[in-house]
Amino acid sequence: MSNYRCEKCSYTNWINDPIDVNGRPLQDWFCKKCSSKLFSVSYVKPSHSDAKPIKCQSCEATTKIVTNANELGNLAKWKCPKCQKPLISLPVRKTTSDQRLTASTQNIVPNSKSSSENNDTFSRFLRSNWLIVSFVLIGLFVWLNASGSGNSSSSKTSASYSSATQAKQNVYRGTKIAEREFKKYSRSERLRIQKFFKDNFGYRSSIDGLWGQQTASSFIRAANRYANGKSLYNAKNVNSVFNLALSKQKVTPKVKNKPQPRTSQQNNLGLTNSELKTYNFMVNLCPVGVSPEAFAQCIRNAFCQAKYGRDCTPKSSGSNCLVYRGLGGLPDRIVCN
Repeated sequence: MSNYRCEKCSYTNWINDPIDVNGRPLQDWFCKKCSSKLFSVSYVKPSHSDAKPIKCQSCEATTKIVTNANELGNLAKWKCPKCQKPLISLPVRKTTSDQRLTASTQNIVPNSKSSSENNDTFSRFLRSNWLIVSFVLIGLFVWLNASGSGNSSSSKTSASYSSATQAKQNVYRGTKIAEREFKKYSRSERLRIQKFFKDNFGYRSSIDGLWGQQTASSFIRAANRYANGKSLYNAKNVNSVFNLALSKQKVTPKVKNKPQPRTSQQNNLGLTNSELKTYNFMVNLCPVGVSPEAFAQCIRNAFCQAKYGRDCTPKSSGSNCLVYRGLGGLPDRIVCN
């Protein structure tokens, strides 16, 4: 028993169907999701013309499995002839001659005498109980029609639910590898990929270089066209889609940067965040109880200290004040010379 990934839909199948060697020249195994042929085991040499080779999950080498039914034990195992890693292991179901004889004995047709006796008994029963049999048949017919319509509606409901669930799951089929590879590209390249998806594969979100549901959905649509049915669990196949998008989208789209929020004081004074912290620190140092002219002069000097690192009107040509900053870049003291 082994796992084997379908080449067509990338579904990983748990292979546990046994080998049944009852005189057949060939036996096939199929995908449980898309019903495509996975591989074959040929019981004739050279291999049967319809045998599909098995693909090694490690080195991707293909090999046709040919075996002799008489040489198989209870478990059949095969290795890759190139890398010697296990390909598949399957249980073996054998039918002995005694079992075939028993099955053939059970299927022997009874003799004509016993058959005729049974037919006469059944005819007498119908003649004597035809009314009861008619009612039973009518009731059975009505019940079958009622249950059939109910099963039809329930089957439609379950089919629609399963199809919706499968469609939802298919959106992210293989996109874990795609998301990882997408984030390895530079921001300008991611923007170009999203612009290509928007122009060609129905991408409806903003072009921001971020991976999301819209990017995953449009990637799946692009992969269905350009990956040629290859597995999306392979990084090489995923990058082939991204590289093709980059080759077709040469120009990086312009993205408007969101304006940084500014406080009302910044808008009024024209100070940066760091300069505003210095200004607030200097204003808190202005003395209380002085004349309005002196207080206004202190406020003006606080602005000049924050903006230019000096007083607006120094007392002398050589005077200058410096604001020293502590932890976190915040001002903690001022020294004037």
